[in-house]
This record gives sequence, structure tokens and C-alpha cells, in this order.
Amino acid sequence: MLVSVIIPIYNVSETIEDTYRSLCRQSYKNIEIIFVDNQSTDKSYEMVMNYQYIDPRVRVFKEEKQGVSYARKKGFQEAKGEYVYFIDGDDCVSKTGIEKMVLAAQKYHADMVQGHFIRLEDKRNIPRRDKKHAHKVRDISKNDPSHLLYQLPPLWMRLYKKELIQDYYFSSLPQKEDDIFTYYAYADAECIIQIPDVVYYYLQTSTGLSSVENTIPYHLYVNEIAKIVKYYADKGLFPSCEESFRTQFTISLLDLLQRTIYKNRNFMLQQRLLNPEKVEERYNDIYENEEELKMLISLLGPYDNEDIVKDSDCFKALSKESIEVKPYEKIKMKKIG
Repeated sequence: MLVSVIIPIYNVSETIEDTYRSLCRQSYKNIEIIFVDNQSTDKSYEMVMNYQYIDPRVRVFKEEKQGVSYARKKGFQEAKGEYVYFIDGDDCVSKTGIEKMVLAAQKYHADMVQGHFIRLEDKRNIPRRDKKHAHKVRDISKNDPSHLLYQLPPLWMRLYKKELIQDYYFSSLPQKEDDIFTYYAYADAECIIQIPDVVYYYLQTSTGLSSVENTIPYHLYVNEIAKIVKYYADKGLFPSCEESFRTQFTISLLDLLQRTIYKNRNFMLQQRLLNPEKVEERYNDIYENEEELKMLISLLGPYDNEDIVKDSDCFKALSKESIEVKPYEKIKMKKIG
């Protein structure tokens, strides 16, 4: 079974060699390696072209539209494998990672296979396990769908059946694109298998929230939320997922808020980000009936889960900024002067 490994690249000349070598060392050999250059200004493109000359499994493409989702979509459209695996150009795949996921996919006829990862901090090789690993294979698609949505793992933790994925999974947003992809995939997948194995090594850089050049306006993210809520409603999945949607959207909006504050320190917080009347006006043409519209408005209403907000890293960071924040209200940014 052929697996297409898709790697968007943008200025990763310092790390792409390690990524490529980790693929060369894979115990599972039936893979194709698809690099998609996204307007790199360093030597990344030249490096992967050299890999193509020496390795018949490597194919290289260019994507002119800036953004990781555009590059992933290009790689997906060019993929020939029955399954696809998206990874980043500054991380590595464990030696048996692809093999472990393939074996589970074949045994259970899975649409998605999800593994675990280890975080490496700034190349100092200080491994950190982000979860307490399970000790057995689990069919997590049999869980209540709302439980899946409480965790939205990155794309590189999962192997996907190619026929599952649709073009609209790929959001054009420069942030939260993994979450949006996962929402759609969870709604469509019939069999999702989780394995206990570490499949990926993720490089955690020190830039963190101080590097937020791609901060997105709130309303663009809400546009995506509107589409996803309708998608779940059309499939009859929304009632069981409403609370987990609320939790995830609260955390995501707080995260976007924190990034905006770090990027624009001369802003103050005032009033509300979203007004129910404006939401109704904006999304009235998207929804076919009033009940679906009310579902979206209810998700975007004031949040009453104090623990979620106050325990989030986002809120803790905001508190350190000496900015008066009312966590249960929608928030609007107003420039001073």
C-alpha cells in the first residue's frame, strides 16, 4: 500500500535535511515523498530538488499562493497513495512511525490512524511527552463524537485515507487550519484508530507568541465556524457536540485574542467582539432555517464556563499584560490615539 508523505516547505533549509533523513530511515518503504515549496527565500527549494535527483520516490512542486494549506492541498492533489500523511519541514518521523500506522489502517480498514508524539525543544533534544500514552490500540470513532472534539491533534499525528479528504478541508486561514481540517475529518470518518506508539518528533521553537505575523481577524475564523456548525448540523451531529464545540471555540478565540495583543500592544480591550444581531445578519444567507442559525448564535454567545477560560494558558498570559479583561464577554479591539 502506497503512502504519500506530503511536506510543505517554507524557509526550512536548516531543518529539512533531518526531516528527509527520517523518511529515508523508515522501516516502511512503500512511500512517495512530496515536497511543496511555498515561495521559500532560502535554499530549501534547491535542497529538495537535489533529493529528487537522487531519490526516485521524491517529487517536488511549487505553490505560489502563500499559506501552508495551499501547499498541503497542492501535495494532496498530486498524491498517488491510498493513504496520505502530512508532516512539517522542521520535524521528524519516528523510524517505525509510518509502518505502525499502516499496519493499523490495514487491520481495521481505518479512515484515520492517530499516533502520539514527543516534543523536542529548540533542538536541545529534551524530549517531553505531551500525553500519558495508552497501552493498547483503541477505536476512538466508537466514542461519543463530542469527546473527539475536546482534543484537536495536529495533522501530523494522523494517517488519512486519501478518499476521505475533500478540497474544502483545506482552509485558507494562516492559523487554525489544522483545527478546521480535523473538524471536517472527524465528521466524515467512520473508523478512527488510535495506536499507543510515538510516530512523530515535533520541534518546539522558542519564538512562541512573540512571532504572530499571521494573526487572523476574528471574523474570518468565525466564518469558518459557521460553515462547520452547519456541516455538523446537516449530518445530525451537532446536538451531541455542542458543548465540546463551545469549549474549543472559547479556547481558540482566546488564543487569537492573545496573539493580537502581543502583536498590537497599543490596543485596548473594549465592549464585545461579536454581537448576536450582527451574527444573524451576516449568516442569515448561509443557513437554510432559523434553528441552525440559532445554534451558531448560541455558540458565539457569552461563555459561562469559568474553569475553561481561567485555566487556559491564554487567559493567564493576558492577565500578566495588566489589561482589564472580562473573560465572559465578547471582545472588540479599539486602537488608542
